[in-house]
Amino acid sequence: MVIFKIPSHHTLFCSYFSGLNSLNSYMVTHRYSNLLKIADYRYLWYSQTISEIGSQISRIALILFVYKLHQSASAVAGLMIVQTVPVFILGFFSGALLERFHLKRTLIYMDIFRAVLVCFLPFIHNLWLIYLISFGIAVGNLFFLPARDALVPTLVPRIYLELANAFIAMSVGLVLVIGPAMGGLLTATWGYSIAFYVDAATFVLSALFIFKIKTSEAPHGNKRWNLQELTAEIHQGLRYVQQSPMVSFLANLVFFTMIALGILFPLLPDFNAKFLHGTDVTFGLISSAYGLGGLLGGPVGEYLARRFGHGKIVYYLLITDSLIFILFSMIPYIIPSLILIALWGINGFAWWVVYIALLQRIVAPEFRGRIFTLMHQLENAGMVLAYGLAMVAIQFFPVATVFLMAGLAYLGIVLLLRFHRGYTILLPYQVKH
Repeated sequence: MVIFKIPSHHTLFCSYFSGLNSLNSYMVTHRYSNLLKIADYRYLWYSQTISEIGSQISRIALILFVYKLHQSASAVAGLMIVQTVPVFILGFFSGALLERFHLKRTLIYMDIFRAVLVCFLPFIHNLWLIYLISFGIAVGNLFFLPARDALVPTLVPRIYLELANAFIAMSVGLVLVIGPAMGGLLTATWGYSIAFYVDAATFVLSALFIFKIKTSEAPHGNKRWNLQELTAEIHQGLRYVQQSPMVSFLANLVFFTMIALGILFPLLPDFNAKFLHGTDVTFGLISSAYGLGGLLGGPVGEYLARRFGHGKIVYYLLITDSLIFILFSMIPYIIPSLILIALWGINGFAWWVVYIALLQRIVAPEFRGRIFTLMHQLENAGMVLAYGLAMVAIQFFPVATVFLMAGLAYLGIVLLLRFHRGYTILLPYQVKH
């Protein structure tokens, strides 16, 4: 870790775009090829990409189905709330439980579990039963995503962590480009059932690739299965966050910014229909534009972290994120909105790569399960609060006004977090490569 002079905003944001210009030469260097020579990581990447394609297909199908069923943004918000409820029921225990399992086995079991649940969706027509199935899938996600993030540092050398996360981000970006389009095509041609069956098949393929991984992070120590010890470990994890200024700062960033960003998702169909005057095709293009930006965002994040340091980038990218949000809420034209969404994708994915690599580097291995789960909890907690705020705000204000207020609140939150004790410690953080 080295400390260096903080660059000016002009230099930082100019380099943001110079990072885009240098991607073609940068992405073909030996560093990417060396990363993909690691077979275990390659299998995880295959699994991630295939599974995400199916999830995006069924996500688009499910959101559009629920919206058309009730013609209500509140119904979509209800779906998203149900998908985050498991966080509050199991969230505090899932991290401690995760550290008792082999990570590889956890990923396989959760893929199979979610595949079975998705297969029920074609037979469900009641909104509350759809909510129940979505709840179960969210339980699988609650264990799968932290296990994946915690497994990555065991598969690749530390010097490749940013690249490994960038490659995962690129695969998600690729999925967001083709997934919504495939979802729209499948549902328009063969109906919603095919979209759900495709998702189930991708979960099975994902499990098969994970099965080929030879490395498996074993449980840390011989931990007992009783409520008292689980509760004690939860308290240890919370104390770890409190005693680590950088982890605490990141936790606050995630929670408060998700409150602002979470307002976007349940109201986006309404924004598309009433402000942009778009169609279902436009809605799919918005998701695809975000994914197109995500394809570039992973390498951009890795480049900027090397150029300016992880701490600066993980903070300043949230400022640009909020500014893009504000602009998006003010422009009622489809083409400029798609351009802004693509830039938003670049920015958001670049931030994720740096943020997740920071956690993987600074969190002790024996706490990874609990900390990664806690971060996912905070993301979802912020989202749930945002969904509630969105459902209330849309009753009193036009959807574009709600977005504008959320964007301004987002910018204000990020600026206020400069007063957090972890800000001055995190900002100069940089890893030597």
